[in-house]
Amino acid sequence: MMEVNGLNQTMVDKLYKLSPLDDIGHGTHVAYTAAGSYVNNVKYYGLNMGTVHGGAPLARLAIYKVGWETEGTMISNIDVLAVIDDAIKDGVDILSASIGADGFIRFDDFNEDNILGLGSFHAVSHGIPFIASAMNNGPKPYTVEATSPWLISVASRNSDREIVTPLTLGNNKTILIPLVTMASKPPPLPPLTALSPPLEFQTLRDDIRAIRNQLGVFLDDTSKRLESLELNQNTSRNNSMSISSFSRRRQWLQTPVRNIMAAPHITGIVALLKIAHPDWSPAAIKSALMTTAWNEDTYATEIYTEGTGGKLADSFDIGSGICNPNGAVDPGLIYDMDTNDYSNYVCSLGYSNDEVYNATTYHSDTKKSTSSGGIVCLKEVHSRLDMNLPPISIPNLKDSVTLKRTVTNVENVNSVYKLVVKPPRNTAIKVTPDVLKFNAKIKKISFEVKITSTYQQSSKFTFGSFAWSDGKHFVRIPIAVRKQIDE
Repeated sequence: MMEVNGLNQTMVDKLYKLSPLDDIGHGTHVAYTAAGSYVNNVKYYGLNMGTVHGGAPLARLAIYKVGWETEGTMISNIDVLAVIDDAIKDGVDILSASIGADGFIRFDDFNEDNILGLGSFHAVSHGIPFIASAMNNGPKPYTVEATSPWLISVASRNSDREIVTPLTLGNNKTILIPLVTMASKPPPLPPLTALSPPLEFQTLRDDIRAIRNQLGVFLDDTSKRLESLELNQNTSRNNSMSISSFSRRRQWLQTPVRNIMAAPHITGIVALLKIAHPDWSPAAIKSALMTTAWNEDTYATEIYTEGTGGKLADSFDIGSGICNPNGAVDPGLIYDMDTNDYSNYVCSLGYSNDEVYNATTYHSDTKKSTSSGGIVCLKEVHSRLDMNLPPISIPNLKDSVTLKRTVTNVENVNSVYKLVVKPPRNTAIKVTPDVLKFNAKIKKISFEVKITSTYQQSSKFTFGSFAWSDGKHFVRIPIAVRKQIDE
């Protein structure tokens, strides 16, 4: 091909920078976040941050490069699939992908445009958890890309703490303000006058803005930030939790970073969970993360969304919640699945049998691995509502609907779990049975969830939840319901 197009290897290397090295820093960033080693005495623009490390600092990394700098970044679908195949053959334990863009690489279902959905299916079928970023197109609804049910889809939030810098005024009073000093040796400051309460916010903002270039600082120019100034000696303080405005909506988990960087945080946590529970399936790990996540029911303070008209976050903003690593180690119950469950889901999507079989067949050219046959769909199509995922979403509730879930006890052998229900507005929820009793012989219990409309009128999505509690564990799943009544 190169000869036909008049190219030689030197020209190709120059054009595509075909090097395993990281061109722009993104790969290094995600790799260190997932499994970076300990680094002591880290400073950030003069602030002592102490010791930093990745999520699983003792893990070993295998980094596969699929992005190349041309006019922008080029990622080939074929390269992505080849990397996933290579990783499976190499015997990796976890796969993490922080790539994607609108109309470029998509994750859902099976076709030539949804490469990571296809590739990740093969990884999960081999017992390899696959973590993907939900991407950055929020706060518009229905913008999350990583929607395949076998993926662990991760979005972002802001931290509930902020770094504040002491700012000494001309009369030697010191205030703490959310500034970061950029200059290691800032020049002398012009005198500022401390303003007595009530603070004249506009004057203070103008004074600080006037010296910004000289001091080398960043300042949020909103009065709301200025109203939060305090005269104390803290170097950090609590904020309200908020969901990043760019974070795509309808996802599974939240981490305190920009969206494309969210996946490696969860990847590090998944690595630790694999050590704690080496026999857990990818679905079991995903369930543990989701059912123990902090959310509007369990977090200490309100969780808001960023953007115009910030509101209390709902399940489409926050997903299952904010990742709680310690809780995920001991979830109590898990919603487990295997390839058969994913097969039922794929067969319900309307593809032809040939399309499904070809997309799900895995071929191996190594002696250690064998080829696996693709999915052959049965005549009876299972309802997608019965897929054993923790979340429940009903997009078109008319009167009532009944669905099924199964939980596995992974904690105390003799456990009793009772139901805690918070139904979406104008709905009723009945769970049968409403008490789960486990013992040495009973480790799995199935139950039915009946959701009934109590007000016959079409609506937008409303949100609720239910949980199983034994007094120690709180195994929660979110519920989203949209009523569509025939007029």
